[in-house]
Amino acid sequence: MSDLLLDLGELQQLSAELAAIARDFSGSDALSGTVAEATGHDRLSGRVNEFASNWAVHRTQMLHDIETLQQYLQDLTDGFTKLDGQLAQALQSDGSAAAAS
Repeated sequence: MSDLLLDLGELQQLSAELAAIARDFSGSDALSGTVAEATGHDRLSGRVNEFASNWAVHRTQMLHDIETLQQYLQDLTDGFTKLDGQLAQALQSDGSAAAAS
């Protein structure tokens, strides 16, 4: 039988980082308007707004993908954490039953 080693802390950290990326992505529409205004040039501002508008479709799909991956990682972490607790409890139960005999 082979061992399965998972660093649940790393998986949890990755999940948290993906959640932060998703928050940044979802707030980028407002940021693009601020950036466009900050250019100080009407034509350049228009190009920044045009790019942001064209990119919105791709950003929406990427946001969905990031959120899906984050949820998968969270579910994986939660599942293995629960399983690890159940296995530890089973080992403790077996150990105490064996010691009593």
